Formats: sequence, structure tokens, C-alpha cells
Amino acid sequence: MSNICKYAMPGTRVYLTTEREGDTARMVVRNISRYPLNISADELTERFVRGDESRSTEGSGLGLAITKRLVEEMDGYAAARAIRALPDEKQASVPIIAVTANAFSEDVAATTAAGIDAHISKPIDAAVLRQTLERLMGPRA
Repeated sequence: MSNICKYAMPGTRVYLTTEREGDTARMVVRNISRYPLNISADELTERFVRGDESRSTEGSGLGLAITKRLVEEMDGYAAARAIRALPDEKQASVPIIAVTANAFSEDVAATTAAGIDAHISKPIDAAVLRQTLERLMGPRA
């Protein structure tokens, strides 16, 4: 919710839904543009990559939102394999972290096999997240 409050553009829509998964409930938050997009997922991804490469500020959070939607459309493993198969080495080697409630050893093995660099189980432990980010990206200056 804090990202929605911080990064949502005026005129966009925010949808909150709950989904039941067995004995648990999951809240899904979506921030959707005022008008439907008129571009393909490939073009949207390319725009994100270009913007990410040129960014020199804190960012808008858009990259995570786009990535989340792509993962929802494919599944995390397929999305990771697609990223690793990109022809541009810089793009293909971007660090990927799976954040999931699936925490069994076979789940961790599946993330590794898909080319995912790290596996963090939910609920997220802030110290584990920080250590993982520093390991993959280096300490923040």
C-alpha cells in the first residue's frame, strides 16, 4: 500500500481484492492506468528496460509493477527463464529474487533451476532481504 500511495499517478485507479487460498487469504493491490494500454507486453518491457538503463534517480517503482504483472501472466519460473534467454547480456544477467510462500527445498531447487539468483520465503524477514540484496547488488552507498 505504501508504494501505491507514494508512486500512483493522479487519475489512476487502485483496486484491492482478496483471494482465498486454502486456509489463508491474499490481498492483491493493483494500480491501473486511467486508460487501457495500447502497446504489446514486449514493447512495454522494452520501454521499461530503456527507462531503467537511463534512470539516475530513486525511480518510480514502475519496474517492479511491470515485473510483477509479467510474472503473474507467465509464472515466476517462466519469467526468469525468459529473462535469462534475452540476447542482451546485461539484461539477461539482472539479479532475480523469488519472494514466495513456497519454502520447501524442492521449491528452492526449482527457483535455482530456472535461473533465479535467490529465494526468500514469506513472511519476509527484513534482515534476510537486506542481506540478499547486498549479496546480489553490493552494499548501498
